[in-house]
Amino acid sequence: MRTKAIVALGLALSLLLGVTVAVGNGSAAVQSQDWGKKSGHPGEGELDWTTGVIQSTGIGVINPKAVNVGQARAGCVMAATRYAQRNLLEMVQGVNIDSQTTVENFMTTSDVIRTNVSGVLRGAYPIGEPVYKADGSCEVTYAMKVSGALANAILPPSGFGGQQNAVPAGPQKKYSGLIIDATGLGAVPAMAPKILDPDGKEVYGSAFISRDYAVEQGVVGYAKNVDQAKQNERVGGSPLIVRGVKVSGAKSADVIISKDDAAKLQDSNLDLGFLKECRVIIVL
Repeated sequence: MRTKAIVALGLALSLLLGVTVAVGNGSAAVQSQDWGKKSGHPGEGELDWTTGVIQSTGIGVINPKAVNVGQARAGCVMAATRYAQRNLLEMVQGVNIDSQTTVENFMTTSDVIRTNVSGVLRGAYPIGEPVYKADGSCEVTYAMKVSGALANAILPPSGFGGQQNAVPAGPQKKYSGLIIDATGLGAVPAMAPKILDPDGKEVYGSAFISRDYAVEQGVVGYAKNVDQAKQNERVGGSPLIVRGVKVSGAKSADVIISKDDAAKLQDSNLDLGFLKECRVIIVL
């Protein structure tokens, strides 16, 4: 009996340590926002910018004092859910809003934003069913989108659509969207990046778009290559494709394009209505 008790204690300690590792390393995954790579530690979330989905896994341990299997599993799932939500919060806090700030920056300066973000997190949805492990632990995964409720909680209520391109008169060339090829520039994804000309003047950003579209689908989308971007219905079948020349901002989220390409986005002979609808994808 004593041997069994020691083995049981060792198993319990190993499970508890596993949970501690999952929570303790959660913030490490936040720093890697490329394409949601996992480091292998359970509980560390991932953010896939191509889909705009954040997800995180939490681990729970069955309470040895549970009176039956049903109660034990329910308690395990509840514990795992709390850890998943905590990890998800860490992921959300690390999301870049623009080239200067993160969600965490906003949350520390505004009680309203902190409350709003906390409310959004309560609306995270489970992915699949709980997974019960042979060692007595269980895992649950929760997810949420960067756009939608989170974007609505983060993006300011004003400052959108203040600058509009002139409405073309007569025949005009139409594009269905815009693809910015920033491959190899080291650009970092963000919720609301800007596209700038070589002088630092904004040619695409909040001033050119509708907040409703920004909330619904994000200011921009992201793709891993130009071919993937072309296949995305966000930019339609005939997008304008321009090449980024370098990145800008403390977090390298803004992309600078050439003077000639910037002029295309200000050409009064073009129908640029797609900009207002955020039909823009940045290729990283």
